[in-house]
Amino acid sequence: GETADVNKVIDVAPGAGVWDVGISAIQSYQFDGKFSVVQSVGYTTQLPMYRAKRIPFDPTMTSSPDIDQSTRVQLGDIFSGQVGPKYKLTPLLTLGGALAYQYKAPDVYTGDQFESTHYDWMSINTEQVMFSGQMGLNFSTVPLYLAHSFAVPLEMNLSYANVFSGRNVNTTELYSAALSLFF
Repeated sequence: GETADVNKVIDVAPGAGVWDVGISAIQSYQFDGKFSVVQSVGYTTQLPMYRAKRIPFDPTMTSSPDIDQSTRVQLGDIFSGQVGPKYKLTPLLTLGGALAYQYKAPDVYTGDQFESTHYDWMSINTEQVMFSGQMGLNFSTVPLYLAHSFAVPLEMNLSYANVFSGRNVNTTELYSAALSLFF
């Protein structure tokens, strides 16, 4: 997505402007035809980039006139894991949940235009820890479509997620609904 503009006082950009490389593994234990437990683990490294950044000359400063046009930004790597049960209420309706943990290492800023401690101040409070939970209900016609008894393969999902606790993260609730059609 578009990255933040250093010359705008308030600029909420949708992306960080970095490439990420990650690996993840998902494992599912099927206990019977209806109950299973799904677990996953993942690691993402955020590749370094060079961006124009305002460099503080005081550790409490949020805005600064000092700009380094080629600040090296290394956003922290991310580790995540989750585990949760799934229960098939009917052949088309599944109820699921999960508990999740996510850790993001501190960001590192470096440059040669200003004192190194000024770049270090930008890394303060960038480490993140998050514990969250999620519940969801899924309706899928894919099994019927594969059996040639329904015309369209689709899924409808309703979900609720909540951040229970964390450090440097928003603790908030999230409700979502999704409709997916497969072609």
